[in-house]
Amino acid sequence: MGDVFKDPRGVDSRGYYMGSMNGQTQYGDVIGAGLVSDFNEAPKVLAADLNRHSLSTNEWMSEFFNSSSIPVGHGFTQSNIDANFASYSFEPKSNLPLKVIVFDDTQSENDFNVNEHGYVDNKSFDWLINELDKGQSEGKLMIISAHIPVYLIGYASHSPVSKEKLIAKLQTYPNLILWISGHLHKNKVVAYKSPDINHPEFGFWHVETASIKDFPQQFRTFNIVLNDDNTISIFAVNVNPAFSAGSLGETAFFYSVASIQIFFPDLNLISSGAYNAELLKKLSPEMQIKLQQYKSKLIK
Repeated sequence: MGDVFKDPRGVDSRGYYMGSMNGQTQYGDVIGAGLVSDFNEAPKVLAADLNRHSLSTNEWMSEFFNSSSIPVGHGFTQSNIDANFASYSFEPKSNLPLKVIVFDDTQSENDFNVNEHGYVDNKSFDWLINELDKGQSEGKLMIISAHIPVYLIGYASHSPVSKEKLIAKLQTYPNLILWISGHLHKNKVVAYKSPDINHPEFGFWHVETASIKDFPQQFRTFNIVLNDDNTISIFAVNVNPAFSAGSLGETAFFYSVASIQIFFPDLNLISSGAYNAELLKKLSPEMQIKLQQYKSKLIK
């Protein structure tokens, strides 16, 4: 398989069959993979299903309106579909000043660069700034939830808005407490300190969470607590899923450990294993006064 990665055309190469997975076998055997020159005729794909296909952003958002669970759209509205725009915001509890901004920082299918990671165009940037401005003016603590870590925005200098420009802007909002993301399948915590030592409230935390597919196969919870000294604590906790002995879940866990040992033997588990932390955030004087009425309450 190494030969295909030497092709300067990369994923555009047409000299290699990727094959298909046989889900009826214990280990998901891959068949029909190899150099085109090694086959007398094109291999057949198992269980071809014409209804199985990639979705555009609009099609993907539309599927959330076909769900039997609530709320309808699960955050998306018809305006998201009409504008082909996959960002939105919500307030999880009406009696607490907390706002979650769900920010789409992935690449557009119409402007994809395989070397890029995070991508923020001017339209998305302006929308994000408007949401942050609104949340700040309304005196709400704010969390940004995005797929890709902020430090990978403009990784290949393809993004119209660079990570430097984005981070500098984020550090002007004292009520921004957290950026949460995934993408790299790691558990990692980074502090983006305030550029002004006299105003630590302009700093925010960045927390990445790995996929439940990969070792250590955990999801994460966030508990936000108001402390007596007018700071807040963000308890970021990794949680193990429960599975019974001999179950497929247990087998998957053993495989996840094996894949780490085989493919990443030198991996630093400090940045990829379970990572629990209490993250302190200094509040602005205005928010210290406002949150007095929520003393000892837990924000989840």
